[in-house]
Amino acid sequence: MNKELAVLDLLSKSGFRTRVGASNISIPCPLAKYSPLHKNKYDVKPSMGIKVTDSAVLVNCFTCGFKCGQLSYLYKRLASHNQKAWSVALNKCHELERQFLEHGLSNLSKTGYFKKPEPPPQPINESEWAQYGNMFSKYFLSRNITLETGKRWGVGVDQKRNRAMIPIRDFKGNLWGAVGRAINPGKHDPKYFNYWQFKKSDHLLGSQLIKSHKKIVVVEGSMDAMRGDEAIMNAGMQDQYGVVSILGSKLSDKQAEILIKCSLEVILAFDYDQAGYDGMQQAHKKLNKKIMTSVCCIGDVGKKDFGECNDEEILAVISNSRMF
Repeated sequence: MNKELAVLDLLSKSGFRTRVGASNISIPCPLAKYSPLHKNKYDVKPSMGIKVTDSAVLVNCFTCGFKCGQLSYLYKRLASHNQKAWSVALNKCHELERQFLEHGLSNLSKTGYFKKPEPPPQPINESEWAQYGNMFSKYFLSRNITLETGKRWGVGVDQKRNRAMIPIRDFKGNLWGAVGRAINPGKHDPKYFNYWQFKKSDHLLGSQLIKSHKKIVVVEGSMDAMRGDEAIMNAGMQDQYGVVSILGSKLSDKQAEILIKCSLEVILAFDYDQAGYDGMQQAHKKLNKKIMTSVCCIGDVGKKDFGECNDEEILAVISNSRMF
C-alpha cells in the first residue's frame, strides 16, 4: 500500500468522511467542535485539507488555522480533548509514520544517500620505506646537500625509478609518504613523484625535525628546505630556526593550522617568481592574524630559491626578513 492509500485508510477507520481531490484529501475539520472560530453561520461544512508528500503529511484548516507537517499532530490535538476516544487512533498513526519513515530511510540508503564516513588516514608502515631508506644519492651532493644533512632528513633512493627520495613525516616521526626527485629525468618523466599517494596539503616536509623552534622558515620545495636546514645547522642556529616545505606554492588551511600550533613566529621564504609572490601573499593572509608572520625576498641576493643559494646567502635572506 502506498503512503496516500495508507493515510486514506487510517482516516476512514478514524470515522472521517474523506474526499480525494486532484492534489489533496479533504475531511470535515474534526477540531470544529473545539474551536470557536468554526462557530459562525457561514461555516456550515468546515473542511480540512490534507496533502500527502514523500516527506510529510501536510494538514491545514483555513477556518481555525490549524496546521501541521505530520498527521500525528492532528491526532495528538484530538487526544488532548478526548484521550479515551483518540488514543488508539493516535497509536495507529504513530505506527504508520514509523513504517513510512523506515521505508524512506531504506530507499535513501539504497541510493547511497547515507555514505559511511571514511576512516581517518593512517601513517604508512615503516616496512614500506625499508626498501628505499639508508641510501644516499649523489644527486643530493649536486644540490649542495651533504651526507650529514641527508642522514638528518632520513633520505633514501628508489633505484628502480632512479629517484632521490625524502620521506614525509609528522612531528612524532610517523611516515605518511615520500617525495621522489628524478635524478636523470627522461622526456616524459615528471620531476617529482609522490609515493603512497599522500595528500601533500595535509603535511609539512621536515616536521619531524621541528622540536622547540621559536621561528619556522617556510619554503616551497623539498631541496630548498634541506638547503635551508643545512645552512642553519652549519651556522649553529638550529635552536633559533627550523625549516619546513609546503611542497608547492600555496599554503593549505591544514598546513597553516599546523604552523600556528607549533611555532611562535613564521618566516615565509617563497620562490622569487610570480607564483611565489602570489603564494606568499595568500599564506600571509592565512597566518598574519593568528601568528607573527614576516617575509623574505630571495631576490635580494639575486637568486630564485634556497636551492640556488650558498649558506651565507640563505642566512642573509632569513636575517633580513621583515613584516609585510
